[in-house]
Amino acid sequence: MIRRTMDATFLNTVANDPTVRPFIGGDGESVIDLGPQLADPRNVALETEHGGWVLFYLAPGEYVLHTMFLKSGRGRFYRKASAEALRWMFTRTDCTEILTECPDGNPAARMAAVMAGFRERFVRGETSYQAFTIDDWIARDAEALKAGQWFHERIDEARGLHGVDTHPDDEAHNRAAGTAILMMREGQIGKGVAVYNRWARFAGYAQIAQVGPHVVDIGDAVIEIVGPDMNVLAVRRPD
Repeated sequence: MIRRTMDATFLNTVANDPTVRPFIGGDGESVIDLGPQLADPRNVALETEHGGWVLFYLAPGEYVLHTMFLKSGRGRFYRKASAEALRWMFTRTDCTEILTECPDGNPAARMAAVMAGFRERFVRGETSYQAFTIDDWIARDAEALKAGQWFHERIDEARGLHGVDTHPDDEAHNRAAGTAILMMREGQIGKGVAVYNRWARFAGYAQIAQVGPHVVDIGDAVIEIVGPDMNVLAVRRPD
């Protein structure tokens, strides 16, 4: 459903549609050309068949979000697509925070931000400036939780084969581990390790370490990420 593009043709059509143009800045009327912005690889444009998002690079890990969708892509379609877009950014790029502006004259933008979990940082004039962090995403994303449950099932299966006790169920740990797994599946081993270790230090869990191009030492086991799958290379008995 979601695809990245550096070709502004379709998103220009959406941005200049009369049902969209008044709500995406400037004078609300002049023709917008996203071509120069999309030509910069630091910026990320994601599109669907009904519209998309442009995320402008602000600083390392931080992006400013602009949303543009035709009426055909609003409602249920948008809710599902926006969840996928947020997951795309946090698992496939360096993104750790997304910022957006919600003018009072654009209630749809404010509603979309609220539904996604954005929080108001400050208000200037008639505009609410809002943010959504990687921690907000981890706490909300259904796929992160599912990936963590899958990960622990695979680890516990391997531990059982070696006569080692399984892990107790812990939703917060499932989400943290699942976040790392989703990132690792997209080739972001380093980011997955760093994000997990940040959570683990706060939660009191042991640190993990990347020990090879696709290999991670998680303390009581060593795993290898193979595309969407995972091999448990070793299981360690507790001392």
